[in-house]
Amino acid sequence: MLSILDTTGKVLDEKATIRNVREFFNRELPIIKARAHQAYIDIKSPVWDDIPKSTNVDNGAERKLTNHMQAKQWLTEIVEAINAIPEKLRQFIDYRYMKYKQWIEIEELSGYSRKRGQQLLNEAFLYFADGFTDTYDFRVWH
Repeated sequence: MLSILDTTGKVLDEKATIRNVREFFNRELPIIKARAHQAYIDIKSPVWDDIPKSTNVDNGAERKLTNHMQAKQWLTEIVEAINAIPEKLRQFIDYRYMKYKQWIEIEELSGYSRKRGQQLLNEAFLYFADGFTDTYDFRVWH
């Protein structure tokens, strides 16, 4: 695949890196997408009666807004990292994780077999891991 070296001469563990990115796309991305698209109607303005009687106010509406804004920021950074991936590889992340296509649909849309599509997706994961390091480093070195 990419065979990347870091500045200390360590070699990228591609299998572990791919596993980290795949887990992120399977587990974390759906949560981030859901929070980023949360309706503002769910984020109500606090009512004076809802505010605790302490001096340190931390209400649920404020947390929801913070979670929503953080998720929107992360989603923007995720999309930027995906857009930096070569188009042929990027389409597999788009089909599988942004549009939630099944492999049978991906085969029809791309013209590639499932096995080849998964190989291209793994390569896309390595590009994503490299492009997302400013936000979170999924790479594993050995």
